[in-house]
Amino acid sequence: MIIRLMRISSKSGLRSRKILFSAYSGFTLSLYLGFFLPGFTTCAPEPEGSATDAGGASEGFGEGKPAVDGANQANSKGGLPAVKLIRVADGDTLTVRMEGESLRVRMHGVDAPELDQPYGKEARTCLDGLLKNRAIRLRIEYRDPYDRAVSTLIDESGSDLNAILVERGCAWAFVRYSREYVPQERKARSSRSGLWAQEDPLPPWKWRRR
Repeated sequence: MIIRLMRISSKSGLRSRKILFSAYSGFTLSLYLGFFLPGFTTCAPEPEGSATDAGGASEGFGEGKPAVDGANQANSKGGLPAVKLIRVADGDTLTVRMEGESLRVRMHGVDAPELDQPYGKEARTCLDGLLKNRAIRLRIEYRDPYDRAVSTLIDESGSDLNAILVERGCAWAFVRYSREYVPQERKARSSRSGLWAQEDPLPPWKWRRR
């Protein structure tokens, strides 16, 4: 078996490495390992919001796969690109214009109800209301296989809009990818805000696997 290692780069300052295993038989297997900058921390194996996701704050507040937080600890907006909202697709996905180009964004560390499940349309309205008439900056954590910029949204005051979304009860804390928003989910649960006013809300990662 021959092992070859090469480095490639992609947009938004993300570096990745491609390890290509190639046997003489012609069988080829490619494995991509993404890395954050700085620190070369590996990114999550499946995209946030995919059908293979399993586990969030409602399943033990941190049990399961370790989260990847990296730069998600800071709230500083210094040096972050300003973007203009184009449209909100659902409760945790949007399209923005950045540097003259359209960019699809998946909010990092949160998981909102799907549009076809209870509170799905309300979650989209919640996100739209949160972002409307607000200056937004992006902290891009990594790009997922769907070429979405998985990001933390920051406003001009430095507030983490992902955190506000969860605190309003419009989304779950998605601890498979980040434990950052568990306190906000607990607060929303205790006050029965947003989706938590329902009797027994179904987490979207379970809805997607039905």
